[in-house]
Amino acid sequence: MRIVTEQVACIEGQRLTTWAVMPGGERVSLGFASEGGDTHRIVLPIEALTGLLMTLPRMLQSALDERYPTERYASCIRLAIGGLKGRRPPTR
Repeated sequence: MRIVTEQVACIEGQRLTTWAVMPGGERVSLGFASEGGDTHRIVLPIEALTGLLMTLPRMLQSALDERYPTERYASCIRLAIGGLKGRRPPTR
């Protein structure tokens, strides 16, 4: 785990406000509000979103370990990611 210590331009988000699938289904948009109440948006390709989903459990556990170094907490995140299944179009 890497703890961010260097000074880089950063927007601190407070809460997720919106999400949307972009036309074509190749990208998603995540809207969030910053500490000052300003709204921002990040657009990610589906591949980055998939990577984020796979990394979130480890990120949460690392944050708990950093926040409570003398205690033992375990995150419980239920993910149901099994890949994509193809569907046949209805027969006419």
